[in-house]
Amino acid sequence: MTADVHDPEKRLTNQRRFTLMKMYDKDTIVIVERPNALINDIKNYFEYVESKRDEMLKRIDQLKKVFVKQKDLVFEQERQAKGWLRWNASKVFDYSKRKKKKKEDIARNLEIWGEENPWE
Repeated sequence: MTADVHDPEKRLTNQRRFTLMKMYDKDTIVIVERPNALINDIKNYFEYVESKRDEMLKRIDQLKKVFVKQKDLVFEQERQAKGWLRWNASKVFDYSKRKKKKKEDIARNLEIWGEENPWE
């Protein structure tokens, strides 16, 4: 219950909340029955907003740090994946070159011995 008393949004009645909103409109004249209560509510509301703003700024800073860490982690994973793919591709390329060379060697040996080349 004490939290509700200190929370200005919960303390404002609908009519006073409407009055507060209308005060921010352009060229609007507002007549208030109890100006001191409204002024206090406005002060309380701005204090509340300031405290929430500080909390949000702290949270944003924390999230930025987490985001930078995640970004670095993703970058490192991408770098490793690219390296792995490059290594894998080079092995496949080497294998295909070796296979082709082996076929050529067999073909040349068959020609030397006068036999027919099965790949032609």
